[in-house]
Amino acid sequence: MLRSVVRAVLVAGLIAAVGLALGIRYLARPDAAVPPSPFVTKWRYPTEQDWIVAHVAMAIADMAQYARNGAAPDAKALDVDVETVTGPGPAVFTVRVRGHEPAHLTASEHIWSPAMYAPLATALLGPAAPAATAAPPPSESATFAALTRPRTDVIVAESARVSSALASRMTDAAAHEDAALLYAALGLREWAGQYYDNHRTLCRLAAHLAMAEALRKGAEPGPSARIAEATLLTLTFRDQRGVLHRLEAVEASPGLTSAARAWSRTLRMRNTEDWRLLPDPEHASLLERREYFVWLNSKLGHSHALEYLDRTDPDGLSDWGSVILSVGYSVEAGHRFVPAGLAAVMSEVSQMPLDVAGGPAALVRALNEEPAPGPVRTKNGRTVVEVIDTGTWADFAERHLMHHIETGVDCMRRMWGLQEGADQYKAQMQAAFGGLRQFPIAARRLARSRAEYAAAMPAAVALPLAGPEWVGGHNWNLLLRTPDFPADTFAVPPMETWCQPLFPAGTWFEWPKRLFRPDGHLRIHGATLSFRRLRSSADAAVARSRSLPTSPTPSRSAGSWTISVSARWRSRLLRSERLSVCRWTTRGDRSGPTQPDTRSQP
Repeated sequence: MLRSVVRAVLVAGLIAAVGLALGIRYLARPDAAVPPSPFVTKWRYPTEQDWIVAHVAMAIADMAQYARNGAAPDAKALDVDVETVTGPGPAVFTVRVRGHEPAHLTASEHIWSPAMYAPLATALLGPAAPAATAAPPPSESATFAALTRPRTDVIVAESARVSSALASRMTDAAAHEDAALLYAALGLREWAGQYYDNHRTLCRLAAHLAMAEALRKGAEPGPSARIAEATLLTLTFRDQRGVLHRLEAVEASPGLTSAARAWSRTLRMRNTEDWRLLPDPEHASLLERREYFVWLNSKLGHSHALEYLDRTDPDGLSDWGSVILSVGYSVEAGHRFVPAGLAAVMSEVSQMPLDVAGGPAALVRALNEEPAPGPVRTKNGRTVVEVIDTGTWADFAERHLMHHIETGVDCMRRMWGLQEGADQYKAQMQAAFGGLRQFPIAARRLARSRAEYAAAMPAAVALPLAGPEWVGGHNWNLLLRTPDFPADTFAVPPMETWCQPLFPAGTWFEWPKRLFRPDGHLRIHGATLSFRRLRSSADAAVARSRSLPTSPTPSRSAGSWTISVSARWRSRLLRSERLSVCRWTTRGDRSGPTQPDTRSQP
């Protein structure tokens, strides 16, 4: 008997050793070169990085020309060329704007860093930059306080106010800081599920901060700029240690106002995932209450979040439903927000400056408007300045609309078991919104048969081939994924064709969408994975493997787990990550351990 036990232990130990060795070898193997793409693309910018640099430069060029001559630039003036300079060290880009000398921009911090683009802004402003008045002493603006209630109508009103200030004087550094804060508020409201996309928001945010930096002439940034840049770092998944240090500086400012405290607390909750930082959640600002709800829902579950929502004032915000339907959801949550969440989004669409009168066709036409390169454009024969333009509002609305359409059909089909009702609802949505730019993606995700899949895929694959910037990581992986039923095969370009490198320079941007392939395997390995883990503290799922060095930098989620090639195990581990809380930089004592309610977790 003893001999059998010893033999079993030895065999188990041998199997474990072999498995560990294979796992380490898997993680340590070098990255495979991206194979040549068989797809013929007509992309204006061959990579995501080039697209990002070009769009920040376009927005700066747009504003600089208006500052110089008060006119809106034509399409040729905004035809920016970007070339990536190959070589060791930080990424370097050569930017050519028509009529100006080439600029060489180095992403020494990250690709959305305002400091990277400030010299370009100075060069493009030309004589307008020295003529700008020095920035006034930093003080809170009306926009800074107003955006602690980030309703759509409030953001629209503040955008109009700041737009008026920039139309009067495009060289007003404080107005650019407020414009950046408007995009920060919009970026924090991005809860579009599988359609999450903050690319354009971050480009416009960075452009306004670069303009402000060029125009301040070395003066200290104001509160709006400080919070906007902290939000920029947060949304690009930069090192949150640096974000929290910036927030400490804000909190140490003399005469800390309630608005500054609300912004700082909100960003602390976003970076630490700790809802307990808010001492009085029932009476806090809408900005704080929304973020509190996010992490209460993520860490304790939907039942706790819905109980809180019953105790607080929703204040006309559609985000509650968008948030709770983004992180899995329960039957109870489905009954609460399907289809009420879609109605809430549509209510907010009516508050946006969009021409939606005329029924579904007019709505689809309005939502398909593309975001403008910058705030200055010609409209009805006259030059207008719109910080958040109608195309940006349309893009934001479409993403959230698609999110609720998909979850509505899924809830009826999977949670409520109403197959016939789900099919009818899907047909209604197809009839009303089938003309939206991203509806083919929804048609692919909701396909349940060979015929539906075959009908959806050609248009869905055409989207990244025509404009890869319209397809986020979740949806790109969807197109690459083999369906669960017998179906025809469609050729889809690899995500790495566009995302070169996989993460934009200096960021761990949207890591949950990019780190894993559809089959559960990692897209990066070895030195790249180890380097990224040490450079970017990102979230806990980023290479938190026992076979890699332990980073002293904290993460937005605590806990430790080993990367697995199994998609099933990855799902379980991500679930455990959501139930953890960062123990670092949480200020003050916290009472009692977390009691996760796992019933509603996916």
